[in-house]
Amino acid sequence: MAAGPDFALFESTKFMETPARNQRLIPLWERMFPTLRVSRGRTIGTALLILALAAPIRAGSILREVFEGISGNAISDLTSSPDYPNNPSFTELVTDFFEAPTDVLEQYGQRLHGYIVPPVTGNYTFWIASDDNGSLLLSTDETPAKARQIAQVPEWTSSRQWDKYPQQQSAPINLQANKPYYISALMKEGGGGDNLAVGWLRPGGVDERPIPATYLLPWGTAFTPPAISQQPTNTTAIEGQLATFVVKVTNVDPVSVQWRRNGADIPSGIGFVLNYGPVTLADEGANFGAVLTNRIGSTNSTLATLHVLPDTTKPVLVSAVNLGADRIQVVFSEPVEAASANLGSNYSVSGGIGVTSATVDTDPRIVVLTVNPLTFAQNYTVTVRGIRDRAHTPNTVIPESATSFLALELVSQGIGLSGGSITRLGSGGFQVTGAGSGANGASDEVQFAWEQRTGNFDVRVRVDNVGVTDPYVQAGLMARATLDTNSPFAAAFTSSAQVGSYFLSRNTPGGATVMASPRGGFPFNGRQTWLRLQRSSNTLTGYGSLDGATWTSLGSASIALGSPVYVGLAVSSRDTGTTTSARFLEYAPTVNPALGNIPVDREPLGPTTRRTGLVFSEIMYHPNPPLGVTNNLEFVELYNAGPVFEDLGGWELRGAIQFTFPPGYKIEAGAFVLVSADPAALQATYKVAGGLGPFTGSLNNSGERIALHDPFGALKLEVEYSPKPPWPVAADGSGHSLVLARPSFGSDDPRAWAASELIGGSPGFQDAIQPSPLRGVVINEFLAHTDDPQLDFIELFNSNRTPVALDGCVLTDDPTTNRFRIPVGTTLDGRGHVSFDQNELGFRLSSQGETIYLLSADGTRVLDALRFEAQENGVSSGRTPDGAPTVRRLVQPTPGAANTPWRQEDIVINEIMFNPISGEDDDEYVELLNRSANTVNLAG
Repeated sequence: MAAGPDFALFESTKFMETPARNQRLIPLWERMFPTLRVSRGRTIGTALLILALAAPIRAGSILREVFEGISGNAISDLTSSPDYPNNPSFTELVTDFFEAPTDVLEQYGQRLHGYIVPPVTGNYTFWIASDDNGSLLLSTDETPAKARQIAQVPEWTSSRQWDKYPQQQSAPINLQANKPYYISALMKEGGGGDNLAVGWLRPGGVDERPIPATYLLPWGTAFTPPAISQQPTNTTAIEGQLATFVVKVTNVDPVSVQWRRNGADIPSGIGFVLNYGPVTLADEGANFGAVLTNRIGSTNSTLATLHVLPDTTKPVLVSAVNLGADRIQVVFSEPVEAASANLGSNYSVSGGIGVTSATVDTDPRIVVLTVNPLTFAQNYTVTVRGIRDRAHTPNTVIPESATSFLALELVSQGIGLSGGSITRLGSGGFQVTGAGSGANGASDEVQFAWEQRTGNFDVRVRVDNVGVTDPYVQAGLMARATLDTNSPFAAAFTSSAQVGSYFLSRNTPGGATVMASPRGGFPFNGRQTWLRLQRSSNTLTGYGSLDGATWTSLGSASIALGSPVYVGLAVSSRDTGTTTSARFLEYAPTVNPALGNIPVDREPLGPTTRRTGLVFSEIMYHPNPPLGVTNNLEFVELYNAGPVFEDLGGWELRGAIQFTFPPGYKIEAGAFVLVSADPAALQATYKVAGGLGPFTGSLNNSGERIALHDPFGALKLEVEYSPKPPWPVAADGSGHSLVLARPSFGSDDPRAWAASELIGGSPGFQDAIQPSPLRGVVINEFLAHTDDPQLDFIELFNSNRTPVALDGCVLTDDPTTNRFRIPVGTTLDGRGHVSFDQNELGFRLSSQGETIYLLSADGTRVLDALRFEAQENGVSSGRTPDGAPTVRRLVQPTPGAANTPWRQEDIVINEIMFNPISGEDDDEYVELLNRSANTVNLAG
């Protein structure tokens, strides 16, 4: 049998129905096999050999062996099974992390084993998490017989729960770089959940839990001296360009490569690919080869010859971009000669902009021009002449070559990636688009829009929107020492609603990143997420804010960034294959910052049921359209509070409305999805994406049930909203929506819901907290049923301890009509009262019941709303003590003063039997209680 080195055979000493049940995985290059005749169920001598092609031996993976049908929770139950270790139920290669699938089987054991190859020399600490019993073994080399237990799970842990037992963590173990060590993780599961994962802490503080498969080799890997599968080949390169030579091996274990030119080591020539150059005519005929070495032996490649052709191509002007207001970066297609490129007279800029100097950059393809001040948001054209390349016989750029650019405050550049962009949205506003794995570990992949700053700085920005491609998506402010991927940096980032805002830093080139945040975290605040980054000498501090005025420290670090530094806006999708966009507004120096914490009366968005991580996060059931808008603006918003994306294809909204999600529609963890009655109308009115739709049916203003069902019809989520207290009254016709404010109560509990912060709600976004002194002003007492000379009145109370100005605020019983505007100059003291009677208000309240609204002066929000039913003559209703959440009948009216206690009635309903066990109506009853000492006549 013949096969390439990427395939393997399974060998066994006993007959098995399934070839995957194997004793050992044998690489085909390990030995020669004779021609065999195999009869099913019959032996050849004393053993039966079954051959089957298996999956390729793959670097960056580990072998998983599963043993089904074994009872018990202990590792000993697995290892004492007659099937262990030679007869697994099935095997597979795990290619992402040192982690087995979670919650997949019952009554089974498994082993993940192979080799781990440390990237650097030093002390490593290991962890294991498993359900149930788990054991982690590590050898002193690639030999399994030398493996010893270094950590264990004595009972069980949740998935990736690393700190439940002290035995889960190993002592520090010194390992050598690029040396393979045999490693094995065993787990035995009885019933319930199941998981298995292994993590480590690398030298330098890099915490990887679980361990990426990058550092793993599967059991069955053959360790041999370097075996070359592709030799270097002769190469032709043009003068001034790079020459590339490649060597490949069949080994999956580490192999080091040293390239040589004419027998001499090339100092930077390390790795399987050599990019040599820029080549000169003196390199013509040079020979290049590689010495390949591993811990077993070494070998030399064949030699390849380099041929160099003269450069006869003229340099081309590629692009130009401004670096601030007084510099322009000009890029050519190849390195240019300093003598001609450094002449300012060889450049001109449109608009009468003078060029005062020109300097070739450290990258010889780039020239930086110093110019007279540019005007941002204007287009300019750069024209060049007389610029020569660095060829032995120089070539000159085509005279009067030109390129244009739009002058922006920031320069957009990919750090470790390409393909990003920046769009100016007006003064201080930018849309930054990019991909990348993020700022993390020893190197970064982010899209960075930067400017250079010297000395100390203090800048802030409002993150108006960020597309959630991953719950850990990054958007925020960053300061970097250099534009290298491993540069020291400090950043104030925000992410999805699941993560919030935090401070991230790297103190040294290539060092580990360190995250910091306040105790309890700092919340993501929708379109009012503010970030700030401050430098004072070597101390860099990140801040978060809900309003851009009062700031909370996210964390700080001491970093020697030097000067100047690169400061600006950074974005990462945390997914190299997907781009995201972040909209930044009000990027500017920080003015008059105050430190403090703004009280928040909401919980973070989270699940409301155990059935799903999805929640109804916002419901607009009774919109109040702007003047002239007649379309239906009803919508329902869903949020994914779960840890992973959810495929909503085939899911349905039922009840008051009906809608089926299209096939393949995904909602990322931490993302929102909007379903509306009229997506086009919603987009036109609120200037946001209208989302999915239209749905059929309508959201009843009197309250109705909304439910979410999966494709199999199972109920996953439901809510039955109502316009009646204790449900938020402002959501019924004033223009506010219902927003999920306290999910821990569950979606059917009115206490879980609040009116949106602003009229119109926040469709497609988390409802942002809008701090205002007026938030503490409430309708405290009212009287609606009077006979002359007694007057109707409405009393306001300031629950804050500081005065607030009520100028222009509106009291009304119709949210579409401003019946009474509070006079200019009206100030309500802290813990103070103010009352307005019917003569001042210009209207009376209905004794049969209605709704009272207190609106902000700008008409953007209902500050408070009370809905009441028919009121007794002369009996006021209000909050007691002042500002309390509950409104009840009071002992007596006290307009403009502290409220009296609740009114106590002599006769009360004391007990109700509404559903007797007999099922007979005659057994129902109501019991009354006389709480007074006097007899009360109930006649009539």
